[in-house]
Amino acid sequence: MSKALGKTTAYIVSGPEGLRSLQIPLIDATVRAGIPEGANESFSKTALYNFLVKHPEHTYGLKAKGESMIGAGINDGDLMIVDRALKPRFDSILIFEIDNEYTVKHFEREDGHLFLVPANPDFERLQVKSHQLCNAWGVVTFVLRSTY
Repeated sequence: MSKALGKTTAYIVSGPEGLRSLQIPLIDATVRAGIPEGANESFSKTALYNFLVKHPEHTYGLKAKGESMIGAGINDGDLMIVDRALKPRFDSILIFEIDNEYTVKHFEREDGHLFLVPANPDFERLQVKSHQLCNAWGVVTFVLRSTY
């Protein structure tokens, strides 16, 4: 793997609608988070954009603010990649618009009621009332965070 990494270069390429993406080599290997092992040194250059974005015309990014979803691995300042073309599953994390404000939450249905559910026990789930406008604006597919 070190030989392959030493030969790589990064390219900036344009994505749809002016989005910029970074093409980086994607090494065709996994890395253990436990005991080290040898790695297959084959790699291919793959655009990070193509890895993160499956439906370009329906995908956007949003920065997270707050701590209500830390249990789902979404921290304040993280960049969420959101895909509006995906159908939500029971365990999906979604962006919701409720009364002209946006939030990121899980959702549950219980006794005919819709609840927006945080992933932090310090926050309460929110019942969507019948008079409230609530729309799903897409499924969070990736969360990006700087570790440096």
